[in-house]
Order: sequence, then C-alpha cells, then structure tokens
Amino acid sequence: MRMNSGSFARILLAAGPLFSGLLSAQSITLNPSFISIGVGQTVQYSAQTVGLAETGLTWKVVNITGGNATYGTISQAGLYTAPAVIPAGDITISALGSDNKTIGTVYVNVAPAGPPVTSVTPSPVPTGTTAVVLTGTGFITGAQASMDGVVLTATVVNATTIKTTVYHAATTTPGVFRVKNPGSLWGAPLSVPFVQSGPPAPQSIAPATASLNYGATQQFTSAGATGWAATAGTISATGLYTAPAALPATNPAKITVTGPGGSACAYVTIVNPNPQTLAPAAVSLNLGATQQFTSAGATGWTALAGTITAAGFYTAPAALPPSGTDTVGVSGPNGTASATVTLIPPTPAITGIGGAAIPLGVFSTSLTGTGFTKISKATLGNSALATVFVSATTLNVSGFAPVSGQVNLTVANGAVVSQPLLVQVGVPNAVVTAAAARRFLEQAAFGATSVDAAHVQAIGFPAWIAEQLAMPQISNYNSIPGSQQGMPVAFLTNAVTNPDQLRQRVGLALSEIFVTSLNKIIWNGDMIPYQNMLLADAFTNY
Repeated sequence: MRMNSGSFARILLAAGPLFSGLLSAQSITLNPSFISIGVGQTVQYSAQTVGLAETGLTWKVVNITGGNATYGTISQAGLYTAPAVIPAGDITISALGSDNKTIGTVYVNVAPAGPPVTSVTPSPVPTGTTAVVLTGTGFITGAQASMDGVVLTATVVNATTIKTTVYHAATTTPGVFRVKNPGSLWGAPLSVPFVQSGPPAPQSIAPATASLNYGATQQFTSAGATGWAATAGTISATGLYTAPAALPATNPAKITVTGPGGSACAYVTIVNPNPQTLAPAAVSLNLGATQQFTSAGATGWTALAGTITAAGFYTAPAALPPSGTDTVGVSGPNGTASATVTLIPPTPAITGIGGAAIPLGVFSTSLTGTGFTKISKATLGNSALATVFVSATTLNVSGFAPVSGQVNLTVANGAVVSQPLLVQVGVPNAVVTAAAARRFLEQAAFGATSVDAAHVQAIGFPAWIAEQLAMPQISNYNSIPGSQQGMPVAFLTNAVTNPDQLRQRVGLALSEIFVTSLNKIIWNGDMIPYQNMLLADAFTNY
C-alpha cells in the first residue's frame, strides 16, 4: 500500500495526543548524586524534573516511602537522615513523580566516622619540611592522613600511631590534621600550631626613638630581652628608662638591648624643659646696622658675619655675605640658642658699561656703579646675564644679545633692583642690518666677527670696500720656514688674523682660476712667489 504525504499528515493529526506523549519524555534527576555520609548525619536532596511538575513528588528510601530506621528516613521535602547503625546492602534514595511512574534514583553510602587524631609530635611543628607523628585511636592498615586537605604520604605503625612528613610555609598559621581509614569518612580535625624554624629573628626594640625631658621615663620593649644598657640616664632590667637630670655630653642617649636575636638600639633625645632663649629670634637689618640681643644668664656670644659684644650688642657686617643672612648664637646655663639676622642688601645703581654699546650676539663687558654685592645678578631686557662680582663698584657680565636697539639693563641684589640703564645693543643708526652685514662678510671676507659686522653696519658696503681697496697689503707667505709644507697653515693664519680680508678673498678666487697644485709643485720656493703675486695684484686689472 502506498501513502502520499497528505495521507501521512492526516494520520499524524488524528493520532496527535499519542505522538505528543511519545515525543516529550518525562525524567527526574536528583542532586547530589552518589555521596558518603556518617551515621546519623543528614543531607538535603533536590529534584529536577522534565515534563513533570516539581511538586507532588514522593520521596523514598530503598523504595520505602519516607524510609525507616534501618536504612534511614527522608522527609517529603527531601531531607535524608542516615540510620544510627550502618545497614547491610545498598541504600537508594528515589523521588517518584506526580504521574506515579517516572522516578529518579541515586545511591548513598553510610560510612563509619574516621578515627580521631588526639595529638601531633612535635607540637608546635617547625615550619618548612618536618617529620611528624600522629597519635590517635582506631588506625588500620591503609589509613590516610591529610593536612589542610592535602593527602600526605603516611605509614601506619599501629592502631594509635601514624608517621608522615609535612611541609608548611614560613608562617605561624596552624595546620589542620585528619585521618581516614579504608571505607570510613575523614575523622575529626585537630588544629596544630606552627612556629618559625631556623635561627631567631633579629632583635628589635620599641620605640626606636623617643624625646624626654630631664628625669622623665620611657618604657622600652624587646622580645626575649636578656640585657639593657644606656649611654646616659639609667635603664632597668625590664626596659624602663629614666632620663638624666642634666643635658648629657652625648645627646641623644643610646639605648642597647641584647637577646636571642643579637642586639638592637634605640635613641632618646634629652630635652631641657627650660631651654636657653634668645630675643629677638629673628630680625632684618641693613648692612652696618645694630641690634641688641638678650638671653638670661648668657655666658658667651657669637656671630658668623657681623660682630657682637659680651653684652649681646650686634653690628651687621659692612658687606653682604653670599647667604644674605647672619646667625647670632648664645650659650648659657640652659644650653645654647640662636637667632637669624636677615641682611638687607643695598640698592644697586649702574653708572656705566665698558664701551659705548653692547655688541649684538655673544658679548662680555663690565658694569660700573655702586652697591654691588656677591649676590648681584644683572639682566639685559628679559635675559639673565652671567654675573661675576669684582667689587662693590664693578661687575663683569656676559651673555647673548639677540636683537639690536635700546634695551634696559638692571642689577638686582635679591629683591632689591636698580633703576634701569638704557643701553645700546648693536650699532646705533646702522646703515645696514646685522644680518645683511654678516651675509656680506661671508661673501667678501672670510666670515664675520662681532667687531667686523658692527663696522659694516656703521659705514655700509661701499665704504667698507673702499677701505679694503685703500688698505696696503698685509697678508703674505714670507714667514713659511723650510723648503716644503706650511702653505695651508699660512693661508689659515692670514684668513683668521689679518684685516686685508677683501685682498685675501680675491687672491683665493684668482688661485682658483690660475690653478696650481701642491701635489705637483711641492717646493715652497716655487709656490710662495706665485701666491704673493696673487695677493699683491689682487686689485689690478687683467
């Protein structure tokens, strides 16, 4: 019989309830799965259902609803209680679904309690790797031992003794030991302390520092201390320190303790409760000014820069020290004291500079004026200058002047600043710019010095060329010694030192037209007349 797709679909529709039940299977899964528990212990079970309601389950033990005393009991909420005596045979926990046919089942093992550990030797156990002996009852062959949940390699000596080796890091936290016989649960835990192994820790002392008035006390502590000592004052066998009644020669006093870890030290600063005082403690004075200082019972006075009498009458120095301050000290029956004198620098004044103007670019010059000190600093416009103190009337300064024109020059003694002096930087009323002058000298000479560039700025290009044409020949090669070599050095000497720059530059150009070579004409006697001819006739018509 043949059936088309339409006929098969009509059959499926007619038998819908039957096929629907076949396609959606019911199941019950219990949690936890297989476990072992001790007698009288409890475990809570839960059921996950598929295709069934989670309510209406019937809980059974070995297929007995609610269980019994032999195999344990279970509530209808799934709480199982193991029997008081281990039964023979397997124990099953099952949940029957609301359809009275779907069931989920797991096994549970009721096992005896593990043997107890009553002591561990040594106790406390040293940190690191250590052999230990566990003592207890009921150990049998095949028993396992653990510490902190880690199973150890153990040897059962007898029913009361197990030997094993443990490792514990260098901490003082305790270790938890347990033993388990074959077929039993882990026994009750025993917590055992650990102690640091190896040499004792370095000796320490607390507090490490202290500050005490005359006669005051301070308790020091140090673990295991066997001896105490103090360089000043006294200290008891229990570490109670008493400060001396007067200021010791060595302050702070040193406290030393000895013990199993060696020795340790602390320091006590002895403080006079009524220290020597000095008034005023701080003052500002002009150079050469005076100030009366007072201090009860003073026996001695000092001043670093100025002078002070035996009665405390102070005179500030006439010149400002580099620090800008002075220190007045006093000694007396209660120790020493000091005061700070802030010296007010004079107001500087600039009366002139070396030369008529400051050249453009890198320069150095001197300043004349009054009130200059070792802390004086010169400034040109916004640029700080390197300043060297020569005297109260002279400063040497150097720096870099980036632009020409009228610029303010000042000198400062700290916060005290002079009136600005308007100085000329570069050539006043220049015919050409500084850049043009330098460019010109790079073409017509062998480069520009500051003096040469300023001269060109002042007179202009035609005047400089006229000067050069009128200048007699200065450069030559007559000073070369020997029969060979020396020509390059003589050329550089002429170019760098002699003023007839245009003559030299034209002579160089002519030598590059009427070409000769030192590689072929190696004798100075042949080359010198030729080079001198080019210089002598540099401005001749050809």
